[in-house]
Parts: sequence; C-alpha cells; structure tokens
Amino acid sequence: MLEQVGEVNRIFIRSQKLNSEAIIDFVKALCKVSMDELRSTSDPRVFSLTKIVEIAHYNMNRIRLVWSKIWQVLSDFFATIGCSENLSIAIFAMDSLRQLSMKFLEREELANYNFQNEFMKPFVIVMRKSGAVEIRELIIRCVSQMVLSRVNNIKSGWKSMFMVFTTAAYDDHKNIVLLAFEIIEKIFCASKLAEGDLGKETSEKVSPSSPQKGKEIKVDNGEPTEKLDGVTRILFLHHQVCRN
Repeated sequence: MLEQVGEVNRIFIRSQKLNSEAIIDFVKALCKVSMDELRSTSDPRVFSLTKIVEIAHYNMNRIRLVWSKIWQVLSDFFATIGCSENLSIAIFAMDSLRQLSMKFLEREELANYNFQNEFMKPFVIVMRKSGAVEIRELIIRCVSQMVLSRVNNIKSGWKSMFMVFTTAAYDDHKNIVLLAFEIIEKIFCASKLAEGDLGKETSEKVSPSSPQKGKEIKVDNGEPTEKLDGVTRILFLHHQVCRN
C-alpha cells in the first residue's frame, strides 16, 4: 500500500519533467478531477486540490510563457473553488492560494511584466463574488500577510491587492471595512519602513478624521456624494463607523 502511495506521489513530483504542452494538459485534467471530488455534498475530497498546489509549486520555475498558461488554468480553478458554498472547501482553497502566492512573491518580477497581478486575480474575483463574510475577511488577512512579508518584492501585484481593498471599502459589513482600514495602515507603515521614509513628510499623512486632506467630502445620508478612490473611501467609512 505504501509503495502504491509512493508511486502516485512520484507522478506529481515528476510533472516538472513533462514538456510544455503535456504539463498544461495534465493541470487541466487534474483540475477537472478535483472539481468532481469537491462537488460531492456528502463527502467532498481535497486530495486532488492538494496535489494541484504541489504541482504548481514544482512547476513554478518553468519559463514564464509556459507558467503563464498553467496559471490561466489554475486561476480559473481557484476563483471557482473560492466561491464554493462549502465554507470549509472555500477556506482551504484560499489558504492554498495564499501559500502559492507567498512562494511566487519570493521571485523578483522582471520589468514590463505583470505576472504578479495575474497571479493575484483569483483573490480579487472571490472577494467580489463570495457571499461569505468569513472568506472575504480571510482574503484581506491573506493579502495583508503577503504584503507585510514580501513588501520589497511586490511590483505589479499592488494593483490586485488594492483592488481587494477597494472592494472591501464598499462591503456591507463594517467589520470588513474596519479590518481593511487597519491593514492599509500597516501596509503604509511597512512600505515607508522599507523605503526608509517613515517619519518624513508627516504633513501629508491622512488622518481618520480627515479622509482627504485639503478637500471636504460632502455627505448625504452617511454616503459620500462624489466618487472616491478605494483607499480614501476606506478612510472615510472608518471615520463614519467610529462616529456611530
């Protein structure tokens, strides 16, 4: 029995030796099997989902063109599973995506490439589509961990990360808005520390009581009358929540 398990595991480990076309077909087939396993309402299995994470890890060092095609398949897969009605499955998927993202962000992104942004898109999609507060909160915490751990390596990934926070700014749950605000503050401090600029130009900082310095934001029934960018809206809503 143990020998059979070992042989199965070797199939996934050796996936990095498959040629460019074969690995893409292999990933597509494994995603299909995993979807079938997860559809079971009585006893969903995560075996193939776990192996998908392993395969992504083993093949992350392929040439960027091939890896991009692999990730197109995996991105759709994680976005679908992350919106699963089964909360446990959705949490497992988002945590698996977090692990892969942490590994991927260890690599330096070349100029004029936006692989980081593409890699992070499943977080944005699930953040917008998921009806589970637990999943949206988990995504915010995942993004926070990635930023605080890999702030020096993030380039195009900032776009998707702030799209997550922009979505959080419009969330109906105040806890999500407050959490996003707290993490934005941490990110700001972390980025300033990385640049060595913390403490400089304090006059340009935005305070909760003044979401946008030098500009008064008009309010109608607790909502701003003009369109705000995501970060400013987070600051504004945080101020409104604190007042209430």
